[in-house]
Amino acid sequence: MWSSLALAGVKVIRVATVIVLARLLSKEDFGIATYALAICALLEIAEGLGVGSAMVFFPTDHRRSSTAFWIFFSTGLLLAVVCGLGAPLAGVLYRDQRAVPVTMAFVFYFPVMGASLPLDALLRKELAFGKRMVPAMSRALVKAISSIAMAVAGLSYWSLVFSQILGAFAFSIGVWSVVRWRPSWVFDLAEAKSLLRYARSLVAVRAIGSITHQLPQVLLGRILGASALGLFSVTLRLADSLITELMPALSQVLFPAYAQMQGDLGRLRRSTVFTLRFVSALTVPAGVGMVLVAEPLVLATLGSEWSATIPLLRWGAVAALLRTITWHFGDVLKAIGRPEILLWLGLANGALLLPALAAVTLVMRSVAAVMILFTAFAALRLIANLAVARALFGVPLIGVAKALLPTLVATLFMALVVQLTAIPVADSSSALQLVSLALVGAASYVVAIRFLDRDLTLEARRVLRLAVSRSDDTAQT
Repeated sequence: MWSSLALAGVKVIRVATVIVLARLLSKEDFGIATYALAICALLEIAEGLGVGSAMVFFPTDHRRSSTAFWIFFSTGLLLAVVCGLGAPLAGVLYRDQRAVPVTMAFVFYFPVMGASLPLDALLRKELAFGKRMVPAMSRALVKAISSIAMAVAGLSYWSLVFSQILGAFAFSIGVWSVVRWRPSWVFDLAEAKSLLRYARSLVAVRAIGSITHQLPQVLLGRILGASALGLFSVTLRLADSLITELMPALSQVLFPAYAQMQGDLGRLRRSTVFTLRFVSALTVPAGVGMVLVAEPLVLATLGSEWSATIPLLRWGAVAALLRTITWHFGDVLKAIGRPEILLWLGLANGALLLPALAAVTLVMRSVAAVMILFTAFAALRLIANLAVARALFGVPLIGVAKALLPTLVATLFMALVVQLTAIPVADSSSALQLVSLALVGAASYVVAIRFLDRDLTLEARRVLRLAVSRSDDTAQT
């Protein structure tokens, strides 16, 4: 419940911020900021060397936690040096010298995050998501307020860059204010080896995932320029904010919860299927709904100057909902001590995607073509995840089909109702179309899913009541 509340708050803030900034900044401004954000995301692969997940997996121990802290902090300092010294290469990479100063600004980002992420891992380990709301909301609010204020003041793309750095400081202050534990001047070499041994596959998985996610932005920026990159960046921000951002929030809960079930494969299997059933009931209608209302959504919120985003957003929504269905399978693999499977899946995905991506970008020179390619690979990854889950921990495909069927039928009913509703409101304003279609779609889906999968709605209510009662008990304690 706490994770969902934090997610909802952060999501509302982020979507509202993107909408406001799209009115204040140009596509080129978003593209120039994305120069640095893409490089920053690639450097973050090495931050902490993956020991955050290892801290969640292993029992809590002061020497182990202190060792993990110094791994995080030292890699943060190292990344700051790499970012500062390597910033001139960003100008060469993007063939735009404006990429150099915005990249160099992130030298302040990495040490701050390196000092806060190990404490955040301890909160996740303890399932202390009520406390974790403080840094999460602080970061989102500071980023939103500072970016909008600086954009109004005329700082253009710098408003996006500086707000990221200020958000990191807010997150760090928030984490240190809610976590009582403090690191000591201890670095245990044996503990470090144990943490890094577990984390090495996860670092490789992060590297492959980050490269396959960020490389399109690098290629688009280099080949098509800042404006095309800005279109792509805003599309991803909207699709992720409205669909896929549910998954990182759930993963923070699911991984430690699954880790506690690692000795009971039957329970883990049932929990995996239930999570798939629950998550798909939220993300599938959200993705399909975004496809249906993409045009009024873009026109009403971003404005007609962003109309090129409409077809991109439709493909981005489909790709996002395909990714979410089996997203949590990675948490199951980590929980049973098999993170190397994620590595092999990532390697296979990267080996196919990266050459295809380079060819599409160079030949087609189209942002839409890149989004279509992403959607196709999201479908392939979904199939691969289901095959691995069936082979490794016995998740039956027929069970997955049964879990998805009510959601798919309810979503189809929702789509038909929305299409019919779109006819009488076609001549209305974009804002009125968006509100009416969204309300009708949400209401029709809720009615359909309650009729088709009453057990899921009853179980969701039971879990929510249990979460509220536990949260009340925790607060009293």
